[in-house]
Amino acid sequence: MAGLITAALLLAYAGTFRVPLLLDDESSITENPSIRRLTDLAQVFSPPPVSATAGRPFANLTFAVNHALSGLDPWSYHAVNVSIHLLAALALFGVVRRTLLLPSLAPRWGPDAVWLAGASALLWGVHPLATQSVTYISQRTEALMALFYLLTLYGFLRGLGERTGRWHLLSVAACLLGALSKEVIVTAPVLVWLHDRTFAAGSFRSALRTRPALYGGLASTWLVTAGLMWDVRNRGVGFGLGISSFDYALTQCKAVLIYLRLSLWPDPLIFDRGYPVLTSLSAVWPYALPLAGLLGVTAWALRRHPALGFLPAAFLLVLAPASSVVPVVGATIAENRVYLPLAALVTLVVLGAQRFVGTQRARLVHVILAAAALAATISRNRDYGSAIGLWTDTVRKAPENPRAHNNLGLLLTNLPDRQAQAWAHYAEALRLKPDFAVAHNNVAVLLSRLPDRQAEALHHVSEAIRLKPDHAGAHHNLATLLSGIPG
Repeated sequence: MAGLITAALLLAYAGTFRVPLLLDDESSITENPSIRRLTDLAQVFSPPPVSATAGRPFANLTFAVNHALSGLDPWSYHAVNVSIHLLAALALFGVVRRTLLLPSLAPRWGPDAVWLAGASALLWGVHPLATQSVTYISQRTEALMALFYLLTLYGFLRGLGERTGRWHLLSVAACLLGALSKEVIVTAPVLVWLHDRTFAAGSFRSALRTRPALYGGLASTWLVTAGLMWDVRNRGVGFGLGISSFDYALTQCKAVLIYLRLSLWPDPLIFDRGYPVLTSLSAVWPYALPLAGLLGVTAWALRRHPALGFLPAAFLLVLAPASSVVPVVGATIAENRVYLPLAALVTLVVLGAQRFVGTQRARLVHVILAAAALAATISRNRDYGSAIGLWTDTVRKAPENPRAHNNLGLLLTNLPDRQAQAWAHYAEALRLKPDFAVAHNNVAVLLSRLPDRQAEALHHVSEAIRLKPDHAGAHHNLATLLSGIPG
């Protein structure tokens, strides 16, 4: 089964090795001085506070290794991303298999545990919704965190009944590495505790009493996470950054339902959904009511039928850090956040098919779903083949996203025969977001190339600096413009 999973994932992502650097890859790789000298570990473990790896030193270390291997050539970065995804899929296989073989579940699921675990890992591994966390290099932080999250669960399961505590020590170590990769790992100790209560210990109190060292070690990783989040505001996360916690929570009602729908029907997949915000109860109730129903049913199941409620609870719990009340300003809805929660829903679908249509028919369903997902993933990865192609696809699917128009305009600016299209996309970006400092600066660059439009360029670059006083590029462009304008 491991060979089948490996072959399918390699086929799904074979076309990604020539995908260029995109968006946050600049701050993670191109403009990240901390990864340029692998031997300087002090610098490697202190990424710049504005980079996508800020507060994520282990993830930054992996980028430093890639830089040592291939510089800015993306092939090695993609190879590592695909390898992480493959290891995560194999870890999911181990977690599901060992869970189904626990005494509380083995009578019902044990005979088919290998197939069901393999089908879950395979379907998750080739699901097109995972592409953003695998093909987009900067989202390695998400994939790394997911790998260590699953290894935390796997170490816990392997350690059940073991006297030496070796596997539980490895579980804590995996959780610690996850904390050094991305903050979402903060929910792992809670999910392990819920898993223990549901399938092994029988109660939360019994779990703590039986395995105090494990839970003490897992809880200690929260201190590491808290320390690494000290400068989280520099990454556009936290309060007082332009979005209230109330409005963000309203928006997440819609976000969670989008994630749920895309897990079951992954279309359309959008590289960058921008930063939509819901600000009124009248706008949110079509999403809030179904979400409240989902939360209510999950809570009821956890209380009355814990095994039935565990997977929906896992989906919601892993989403909680980024989809609750702490605003992530630059990306209120982002497909990468459902990468790990998707594993819970896929496993639920696999087990549900077995439960309702029987073993033989369920296996046919699993194969059909995996084949369809594989084809969709191969197709989706083609969209990443060029930066212009990806941003064109994004603008087509999310025409109200000013960042997508700006980024497409920036790429078109460098093509002499497409200047008019670049200008159109910049104009649309500023229509959608008049205070978009980056777009103002990019418009200034485009206009500065035209001898009769220097005054307009000066106006736009000055506006960019007014809106974003720390925009270094805008200050440089202003100086360049002023040096060429008669005093």
